[in-house]
Amino acid sequence: MPLFSLPDRHGLIPRLLHWITAAALVPTAILGLLAHAGAEALARDGGATAPRVAALAQTFSLHKTFGIALLALTVLRLYLASGHPRPGLLHGHRRAEAMAAATIHRLLLLTLILVPLSGWAAHAASGPFAPILWPFGQSLPGIAPDPGLSAAFRGAHKALLLLMAGALTLHVVASVLHAVRDRDGSLARITRGTPAAASGPQPSGPRAWTAAVALVAAAILVAPPAADREGAAWRMPDNMLSTTPEAEHWQVIDGTLSLTVQQFGREIRGSFTSWSADIVWDESGPLGPAGHVTVEVDVASLDLGAVTAQATGPDFLAPDRFPRAVFEATLLRRIDGQRAEGTLTLRGMSRPVAFPFRLSIENGTAWAGGSLVLDRRDFGIGANLPEGDKLAFPVEVVFDLRAERVR
Repeated sequence: MPLFSLPDRHGLIPRLLHWITAAALVPTAILGLLAHAGAEALARDGGATAPRVAALAQTFSLHKTFGIALLALTVLRLYLASGHPRPGLLHGHRRAEAMAAATIHRLLLLTLILVPLSGWAAHAASGPFAPILWPFGQSLPGIAPDPGLSAAFRGAHKALLLLMAGALTLHVVASVLHAVRDRDGSLARITRGTPAAASGPQPSGPRAWTAAVALVAAAILVAPPAADREGAAWRMPDNMLSTTPEAEHWQVIDGTLSLTVQQFGREIRGSFTSWSADIVWDESGPLGPAGHVTVEVDVASLDLGAVTAQATGPDFLAPDRFPRAVFEATLLRRIDGQRAEGTLTLRGMSRPVAFPFRLSIENGTAWAGGSLVLDRRDFGIGANLPEGDKLAFPVEVVFDLRAERVR
C-alpha cells in the first residue's frame, strides 16, 4: 500500500489526513455553534455573570484551538501532497460535473485555510480574551486590537464559513451519488485506497483554482461586518467582579513603577514615587475574567534623573494640566498565564492597552509584576520631537508589587 498518492489511488497518508480533517470539523463546528449561541444569549438577556462568561470563554478557546489545528493540518496536507500526483476524476467526460467537482475540491482547501485564519485575525484584532490554547502567542503580525478591523474579520469569517458549509454539503452529496447512482470506486478509493483509473479528459486545474478563488473573493467582498458578541460578553461592568463572593480586594503593600526611555541612543531609567492600585482578584475561579484593577499615578512624582524637568514639561507629561494617569483593566486568567486588558488615560488621551503579567499567591500575600511598551506618540508626548533619533518612540514601563488580601 503506497504512502503517497498515485494517478489511480489515494495513498495511506493523504487518506488518513483527509479523514482526520473530516473528524476534526465536527467538534470545531459544534463548539463554534455553542459559543455563538452563548454569546448571542448573553447579548440578548444581559446575564453576564462571571461563571457564565468564563464558561463561554472556555468554549470559544476550544473552538479557536480546533480551528488553528485544522489550519495546521491543511497546510501539512498541501505540503505532503506537493510533488505527488492527485488521482484523476472517474468521470472526467462529464465536463460540467467534473469542473464543479474540481472547483469544490479546491474551494474546500482554500476555506480550510481562510476560515480559521480569518477567525484568528478577528481574535487578534479584538484582543485575545478567550485564548487559543497553545504556547505560541495569540497575535498575528500587523494586526493590532481594533474594533472596526475585528468586525470586518468576523464578517469575512462568517461568509467564508457559509461558503465552506455549502462546498462541504455538495462534496458529501456528490460522494453519495457516486456510491449509489454510479456504483463506482470513488468512495473505495478514499476509504480503502482501492485503485480506480481516471476516465475521460480531466478538468483544467488553473480554471478550477480561478473559479474557487473568485468564489472566495466574492464572499469576502460582500460580507458585512459582524458584531463582536464574544467581546461584548466579557466586557462586563467594572464592579461586577467586586460584587461576587469569590472575588476579593487586595491592598498594595509596596512596589515599584518604573520606566525606561532612550534619548540620543542613551538609556535613561526612572520611576514614579506616588501611585496607588485598587485590585479585585478571584484566585480560585475558572478561566476568563478574574478581577479588575484601577491604577492612578501622580504624574508629577516622576523621577527621571537629570531629565526630570524636561519629562514633566509642557511638551511631555505636563502634570500641571494632566496631573494623573489612570489605567483601568479587566484581569483575565488564561491557560498560558494572566493578562490585563483595559485603557490607559494619559495627558487626557485614552488608548487600549493589553499585556501579560506574572502572579503568585501564598498565605494571603500576592506578588505581581510585568512590563509593557508604550509609544509616546499615542499620547502626544514629545510632539516637538517628531523624529525618533533624539527621543525614541517606545517607552518601557515595568511594575512589581506586593499586595495583601483585605480581611
